[in-house]
Amino acid sequence: LFRSHSSNFLSLSTAMGCSSSTHAPAQVAETYSKYQVAKTSRGPSLLDTIGSPLVRKVSKEDVALPEVAPDKYALADPRALADFLEHANIRLVRAEHLYELWERGGRLLRRQEAELATLEDGRPALVTHKEVRRWAEHQVNGYGGPKQSLCAISHCWESCEHPDPFGHQLRTLLEHGGFDLEMTEMIEGEYVPVLRRFPGKLHYRTWLFIDYTSVFQFKREEVQQQQWFGLAMQDMHVLYAHDAITTLRIEDLTPAEHQVTNRISVYREPEGVVKEVSTEELTHNRTPYDRRGWCRAEASWSSVKWTSRSFKIPLASADSGRKDSGSAPMSPAYFQKQVKSGNLVFTHRSDEKAVFELQAKVFTSKARATERLLLEDLGAQEIAVLGDALSHYTALTTLILKNCDFGCGCTVATALADALKANRAMKNVNLSGNNIGSAGAEVLAEAFKVNQTIETVDLSSNGIGDAGVVALGESFKVNHSIKTVRMEGNGIGNTGAAALADSFKVNRAMKFVSLRGNSVGDAGATALADSFKLNQAIDTVDLGKNQIGDVGAEALAESIKVNDTLEWVCLFGNKIGIAGAEALSEGFKVNRAIEVVELAQNGIGDAGAVALAEALKVNRAIYTINLNRNGIGNVGTGALCEAMYVNGDIQILLENFPVPVTNASMVYRRRDRS
Repeated sequence: LFRSHSSNFLSLSTAMGCSSSTHAPAQVAETYSKYQVAKTSRGPSLLDTIGSPLVRKVSKEDVALPEVAPDKYALADPRALADFLEHANIRLVRAEHLYELWERGGRLLRRQEAELATLEDGRPALVTHKEVRRWAEHQVNGYGGPKQSLCAISHCWESCEHPDPFGHQLRTLLEHGGFDLEMTEMIEGEYVPVLRRFPGKLHYRTWLFIDYTSVFQFKREEVQQQQWFGLAMQDMHVLYAHDAITTLRIEDLTPAEHQVTNRISVYREPEGVVKEVSTEELTHNRTPYDRRGWCRAEASWSSVKWTSRSFKIPLASADSGRKDSGSAPMSPAYFQKQVKSGNLVFTHRSDEKAVFELQAKVFTSKARATERLLLEDLGAQEIAVLGDALSHYTALTTLILKNCDFGCGCTVATALADALKANRAMKNVNLSGNNIGSAGAEVLAEAFKVNQTIETVDLSSNGIGDAGVVALGESFKVNHSIKTVRMEGNGIGNTGAAALADSFKVNRAMKFVSLRGNSVGDAGATALADSFKLNQAIDTVDLGKNQIGDVGAEALAESIKVNDTLEWVCLFGNKIGIAGAEALSEGFKVNRAIEVVELAQNGIGDAGAVALAEALKVNRAIYTINLNRNGIGNVGTGALCEAMYVNGDIQILLENFPVPVTNASMVYRRRDRS
């Protein structure tokens, strides 16, 4: 069977006196044995069948495998993946075949039987190597070839003889295996393909690696089958760590109510044939997914990619609030510790060395080369695993965690903070939307006091509140590397804004600050305005969607009279009225640095628009001002038209404005000016 009988090959090579100095039948045997990891022993050892036809047919030359370099298959090259599948004769499974199989009430087929299976339209159930090659060329060149998505299934073998005797995993895959990789998202300044899950059925255009159906299983009657099996086992990590493959993790075992006795076709010894047996005759294994060493290795390998394309199915319901379906890369030392402590189990203790070596090979090669890492849906335990692993990511410059759960914040954040303290390559840290809380923010603040390489920090939507911002403010007083900080939607009030203002008076590194969507009022805005009189480094400040009124606007207006570094000021969605607009207009008459002003969704009215129009006649620095949804009528619109006539460089955004202005024209003018 696929994940057992490593001892068969070991016994075979040892009995024939094969040398481990060539391609290591002994070493290969150790590699084969990794697939025994907690997926249960399946069938008799070859030691029990010495003298059988299988042993007599194999010679020393047959099992001497060609030398394979450790990094032969590049994990970012689709063509390398096609090479591996062809070299090891691994066949992917068409999703259409699985649907037809399910409709007939069937179960997963063993590779040997699946080779003969066809779809209703006559195509083979297994994808040909030629098709995979065409797909790879399409991925590289962007034209021609099929547009299939590739998946690897990580799951438990629920019995020795068959991985899914009750069909629960097959049903779960078909009903909940939907995902979309066509979507792109702007991440760190570039559009990248991002895995977006949805509670839907597996798409028909999916090709899947399912070990039982894709790789030759016990009993491998032909010598070539044994060789192919060996080659597959030697680099099995490629199917989970390759950038082009999405891993679907079926972690749930078949519930008791679905364990209905039925008959299933499996290979049986000693008859040596595939026959129907009752599921009651099978040797079942109920070890949970997260305690199986091999399953955890698959999950870990799937998470070492830049955008971790791995998720658990079925998805938790939208109202469950669960954020623990993701998986973090696990360092070799941590993996071994989990095994030795009994948290991860192996069917055979002799398998440990081979699995440890492969785990170290995969993790180390990716950790040393990875520059960007995006992980989603990590639970508290997985964040701790990540914290341990990050110390090995010596080239990592960008870390993005999304929709993770830091729990109480402090304990879990400590693991991450310790890693940030030690890292000397990190430039960008995006921790938005992770429930860090004030305690977690305080821990991270201590890390920012030590780390002097991080330049961009995003802590938006984490509920850090004033207490967390006070701690971060103290860290910004001594940190000289952070240039951009986002703390949007964190419930920050005047106290937090004042703490940041104090840090800005001494910090000379910060360039971009966003406090959008908080609760900063006039007092907080006044404190920030005072800091801008002294700070000559910050060029962008976003205070949109806060509680700033006329008093705060007047204070900011005074600061821009003396500040000559602010270029972009956002005050949209506040409570600024006529008095605030008039004060800002006086500031704009003096200021010659600000280029973009966002004042939409306030209440400046006609009088405020008239005042701003007078300023825009003399200010030739501002080229875009957004005044949408301010209750501006004909009088204000007329004044702005006159300003636009006098100042030909200005772009005014205003609903029903006689001269249409689009975002595209704004971008064009920005590029033209630069």
